[in-house]
Amino acid sequence: MIKGIANVVFKVSDVNRSCDFFEKKLGLKIAYREANWAEVDLDAVHLGLMQAEPAGGARNPFLSLLVDDINATVATLKERGVEFSGEIRDEPFGKLITVNDPDGNQFDLFEAAE
Repeated sequence: MIKGIANVVFKVSDVNRSCDFFEKKLGLKIAYREANWAEVDLDAVHLGLMQAEPAGGARNPFLSLLVDDINATVATLKERGVEFSGEIRDEPFGKLITVNDPDGNQFDLFEAAE
């Protein structure tokens, strides 16, 4: 039976550039790294970065990263040069904003409603 997420993978054109983005700009830890593969530690799940063509793919797969204070997080990431699609959106279930990585992969930052 299905137990949960095994992995989430982004196809990227340059695994080193992607590691720099996730580590230096987003402040996440690279848990594992080799020539064409790396894993970003997202606590209970690792995000795989697989160097392959074609890279990118916008919203496939869909990924949301949980944050404790979306306004402060977005302000810090903007100072680091992170690009976003649109502004913070308020939804009944919480607040979210879409982040663009260097290859055009998109994912959301999400703050749950109280």
